[in-house]
Amino acid sequence: MRLPLEAKLPVWKETGYQPTEAALPFHAAMAKVEIVSGGERGGKSRSAGEDLLPYTILTPETFGRGEPFLHYGLIAQEFDDTREEFEYLVDGLSKLGMIKPGSLAKPDQGRWKVKTKTGTLIDTWSAKDPLRIRRVFFHGALICEPGRLAHDAFTRVLGRVSQTGGWVNAVGTFEGSVGWYPEYYTMGQADNTRGVVSFTLPSWANPHAYPGGRDDPEIKFLEENYKPDTFLERVGAVPAPPRGLVFKLFKNHLHVSSECTYLPGLPVGLAIDPGRAHAYAVEAVQFSSDDVCRIFDEPVYHTGLTNMMAIRICQGKPWWKDVTYIVMDIAGRQRTANHEQSCAEIWAAETGLPVYTNRVGIEDGIERVDSFLMLDPVTEQPRMQVNPVCQGLICEMGAGPQSPHVDVGGPYVYPTDNDGNARSDRPVDKFNDACKALGYLFIHEYGYVRKPAKSRAPRSAYGAWQGEESHVASVNR
Repeated sequence: MRLPLEAKLPVWKETGYQPTEAALPFHAAMAKVEIVSGGERGGKSRSAGEDLLPYTILTPETFGRGEPFLHYGLIAQEFDDTREEFEYLVDGLSKLGMIKPGSLAKPDQGRWKVKTKTGTLIDTWSAKDPLRIRRVFFHGALICEPGRLAHDAFTRVLGRVSQTGGWVNAVGTFEGSVGWYPEYYTMGQADNTRGVVSFTLPSWANPHAYPGGRDDPEIKFLEENYKPDTFLERVGAVPAPPRGLVFKLFKNHLHVSSECTYLPGLPVGLAIDPGRAHAYAVEAVQFSSDDVCRIFDEPVYHTGLTNMMAIRICQGKPWWKDVTYIVMDIAGRQRTANHEQSCAEIWAAETGLPVYTNRVGIEDGIERVDSFLMLDPVTEQPRMQVNPVCQGLICEMGAGPQSPHVDVGGPYVYPTDNDGNARSDRPVDKFNDACKALGYLFIHEYGYVRKPAKSRAPRSAYGAWQGEESHVASVNR
């Protein structure tokens, strides 16, 4: 349940909070999900804490659902990211004389909490383990610095307010403009079916910090010294997504789902792009009966791994018993200078599985992956679902931060000029290991998007096909 602005103003009159002109639309909104982007020193933390304050002095009877108490949570990737908003909230409760004696707890490490005299509980949560959030309910949730949260953690929070009819505010600053946060911000700028609205609190909207507004000398100084995209994000509070993205169709809210899990008994294919200097990528894939590709695990996305290490990791997974074939880069056939076994031969020898090494052009692979990202005109759903654990793939798609298992990561992009225009139709050959691996497997399964149908080989009982360009490495046991 949302409170109208008229119900908040009397509370703020008592505490002395005077919302800025830019913050009023956020405070007045009545949407289920409100996304707020704030510039540095734009007043976003104060606005977020003050917006929560009027809810915390309500009584359970307000909701009429029979709950014994109301519960509001402040959620962030790290507990420290909730501290500032919590302090603003406690300051307001103190001025109202609404803090229950002895209830305020602010340990150096871990969860902070406070109770009001009406019995309302307000506490902080770390989203490092999204599963913990599943065990609680919130009547309202404030997500602090949402750009640092995984999409899975965000959806967990949505689930925790659904049973109470509650709401979610996500307030922070853009950092690289990748992931679900800028995606939902953009969604909320127009009418949508998800109950999302978004607002902007640029730095210059805070008259206390920048009395000159957009023309304040300090703002001009930042504009001259920041890179254009950095200024847009950190000061203008506007997302500046990576330029030249190869897979522009990939969206967290469409393609990433924690429900995309391993289905026991359904054949599993492994899409592999081996590497040492760059990421060694292995994606575990299943195809459902309606030809939807389910990328349910990313057992390997590491730098510095050997073939044997990658194999042992995969063989230790509960889904290994259902793996029926492997597809990898044609470079997997190559042997080292001292004539050791090739990558494909090692995987075949150690697993006893057929290993297909198809020759796939860069644009051919991109086209085929795009065909799975597109929405089906009948179901209006994409043909590809990705589990949130596939961090390397999601990062390469430009929809999330880099995997913690690699030293350097980023989105797969085309080279661009200073204006963001593509300088070549050939992408930069880095941060593409998981994407390329999927291209190999998709073409192995479905052929080329623009290749004549007569040149495609028939599919086998397992859904794999062996085309004229395929090479199979196998071993007899």
